[in-house]
Amino acid sequence: MEWLTNPETWLASITLAALEITLGVDNITFISILASKLPLSQQERARRTGIGLAVISRSSFCSLYLGSLA
Repeated sequence: MEWLTNPETWLASITLAALEITLGVDNITFISILASKLPLSQQERARRTGIGLAVISRSSFCSLYLGSLA
């Protein structure tokens, strides 16, 4: 529990959160551009699948990071 009072841990976590938000917006933009090149009937499914997989992978990476702090 010592890591909760460590300022370096908080700084690293805030930095990670800022990067995740920035890269999340980038993912949404990239997935939307690629999905727009598909036929109209497949675009919605491609967007949902792509964004869903991006959220799952980012969440798992963040969980692994936070798990390594404990």
